[in-house]
Amino acid sequence: MNWILQDGSELKEAPEGFYGFIYILVYENKKGNLYYYVGKKQFFKTLTKDMLKNGNKRNGHVKFKPRLKKEIVKIEDNWRDYQGSSSSVSINDLKLIKKTILKLCRTKIEHTYYEEYFLFGLNAIINPQYLNDSIAKRYFRGRI
Repeated sequence: MNWILQDGSELKEAPEGFYGFIYILVYENKKGNLYYYVGKKQFFKTLTKDMLKNGNKRNGHVKFKPRLKKEIVKIEDNWRDYQGSSSSVSINDLKLIKKTILKLCRTKIEHTYYEEYFLFGLNAIINPQYLNDSIAKRYFRGRI
């Protein structure tokens, strides 16, 4: 199942110049009830790895940290196959039926801001149809 943009087109490749995206996943239970999960996902992640002994650069090389004998490498994250991180999905035996991108984000700050923007705007921790349990690890379902 591919990611769908707001205009209805499919996103198959990471767009140039974007850090990540805000998404909403739609799940269905056996009775036909719909549940939603809002989150964020980045296109690439950076890893710190030991430098190669021969001094060569790895694929995705960003920079060396010679003093630490480390190399920073940028690799594609698992965004294409991502199915959500909510523990409620497996507990409630829900089936993923739609993956929609709400917003493409260019920076890490924009990424975090818009996740919270959509979570608050959709009342995700108040509405029982949403599987989100917290916002920014500060506002929790059941405590509001």
